Amino acid sequence: MLIAGLSLVGLGIGIAMPGYTAGPTLTVSREEQGGVAGLSTATAGAAFIISPVASTVLYGIWQPLPLIIGALMMTGVVLFMLLYQGFRKLQQAA
Repeated sequence: MLIAGLSLVGLGIGIAMPGYTAGPTLTVSREEQGGVAGLSTATAGAAFIISPVASTVLYGIWQPLPLIIGALMMTGVVLFMLLYQGFRKLQQAA
C-alpha cells in the first residue's frame, strides 16, 4: 500500500508541477520571469516542508483535523478560482 500510495503521489506531482511552474510565466512580462520562477519554486519547496510538520501537529491535536483543514483550504481555492475575474479573462484570451 505504501509503494502504491507513493507512486500515485509521484505521478500526481510529475503531472501537476510542470503546469504549476509554467502557468504563472504566461501572465507576466519578460522582466518578471525570474521573480515568478523563484516564487513558484520557493512555494513548492516550502509546501514540502511546512505541510508534513503542520499536519503532524494538527494530527496530535485531533486526528481528523488535518483532513478537515485540507478540505477547507481546497474549498477556498475552488471558490477563489470560480469567483476571481482574472481567471475568466485568462480563459477568454486563450
